[in-house]
Amino acid sequence: MTATDRYLHPEFRKLLGRFEQLLRAKGLHVRITCGYRSLEEQARLYRQRPRVTRARPGQSPHNWGLAADFCFEGPQPYAGDWETFGRLAKEAGLAWGGGWLVFKDRPHVELPNWKQYRGRP
Repeated sequence: MTATDRYLHPEFRKLLGRFEQLLRAKGLHVRITCGYRSLEEQARLYRQRPRVTRARPGQSPHNWGLAADFCFEGPQPYAGDWETFGRLAKEAGLAWGGGWLVFKDRPHVELPNWKQYRGRP
């Protein structure tokens, strides 16, 4: 976990712990690259080209501590089994960005129905 993880919602942190256990059991080595994201950081990413996010500040689950992005660790960054990653995310009770129909985001997981948790510890 990263320094910003103290800002992650407790329910999301619990599911992430389960997810990380499942990943380790399959021999997949990952690390969180982004958890909580400030509104300022979200604005910067929204303006970035090429586009890396479609969410304006306050519209991303990252802004509420309800999402995380991962990368695979190993000799080749971002090389890994994304399909297994996504299947295990779902098994842990998370939503996976790689399953989205538009703007696929394979490194991304979030708390399902995250909008109902905004602003609640």
